[in-house]
Amino acid sequence: MDAYVKYNYSPDLEIRIGQIYYPYGLERLLMPSEFYPFLERTTITKGITFKRDRGIGIESDLFNDRLHLETGIFNGTGANKPNDDDNFDIAARITVTPIRFDKVHVLLGASYATGQVVGTNDSDIKLKTETNSDNKYFDVDIPTNRKYDRERFSSGATFIVGPVAINGEVMMANYKFDNTVDVTGGYATASYMLTKERISTKKGSILYQDVINPFSIEKRQWGSWELALRYSWFKIDERFFEDNGLYSGWAAASRSKYADGGSALSAGVNWRLNSLLRIMFNWTYSKASNSLTGGNSDIFKKDNGNGTEIENAFLTRFELNF
Repeated sequence: MDAYVKYNYSPDLEIRIGQIYYPYGLERLLMPSEFYPFLERTTITKGITFKRDRGIGIESDLFNDRLHLETGIFNGTGANKPNDDDNFDIAARITVTPIRFDKVHVLLGASYATGQVVGTNDSDIKLKTETNSDNKYFDVDIPTNRKYDRERFSSGATFIVGPVAINGEVMMANYKFDNTVDVTGGYATASYMLTKERISTKKGSILYQDVINPFSIEKRQWGSWELALRYSWFKIDERFFEDNGLYSGWAAASRSKYADGGSALSAGVNWRLNSLLRIMFNWTYSKASNSLTGGNSDIFKKDNGNGTEIENAFLTRFELNF
């Protein structure tokens, strides 16, 4: 997943060349996977961006780690994929931490990415449920060799007060053909530490303290426990569902097969036995919506073959972090 050469120009500035993190969006970069309170990232994050890409990146910390900047030039095709044209993405992410006290942290962030894309089954215009089930809200392919411009914006904030962490983000992707079409969305997350571990910020990210009382029956210690709640949503431009909506000759996406919007509510309980082991429990309620004339929101499949607009899922994961 990661393959790069890094040059530390100074303690606060480094340059990376290779397959590295793509600096767009806060959700993917705000919190390492071993601390993220849910099994999966939101539909909008997974749908309009990717975690890694090949390119040249610069990362810098300024003003005593109050300002964190990541920027670079990338293929714009995602991990383990070559550049399929002569165009590149320019991407940047910036976070500011105006307040950082012992138990109170405020982090503000924004990101931007732009570049031209060749439509070879562009995975950026596919949106699946957060449970990674076979159900999907939307899926269209752009014809091979069809080029278009892609711009993405996001902004968000994180508030930490003692054991409580609240964060949210709004995201937008513009796809510019003959017409410009949008995919928008966002999320809001809240988590609460039931045990004494502290949450803080560093270099534009959220960090969790190591487990204070690792699980031990003999010592009657039960590790670290956390409760989490998240709401997410997205909306798809109606031009995707119109003939000639993107360009002359565009075949409309099916209004009966796909939804033009959706949302999800997730609740989680996380048990960190120690700094290496974590057990996660998630319940996720996903709902498809369709405001289009002649549209259908019953796009998910039940076991009996009938359609429904709702997916309920209970997920669990045993995680070893090293």
